[in-house]
Amino acid sequence: MSSKTISITKQVYEDLAKAKSPRESFSEEITKLLRRKGRLNECAGLWSWMSEIEATGIKKAIGQCKERSRQQWKKRIGAIA
Repeated sequence: MSSKTISITKQVYEDLAKAKSPRESFSEEITKLLRRKGRLNECAGLWSWMSEIEATGIKKAIGQCKERSRQQWKKRIGAIA
């Protein structure tokens, strides 16, 4: 596997060192952090400052994404059956 050298601040290095397990490499920890999905509780209260129109638009977009996901799931199940 090839590697690249990057520069990070001392604080970032220390934070990464604390976050990773002793058996984990820095690359593994960075990969884990990049793949991590946001948690719902991290978003708590964010919608409170939005207008009703903005919040409705976001809710609509979420609904559309859920519907597309359902349709894709149905296609996969149909292809398997």
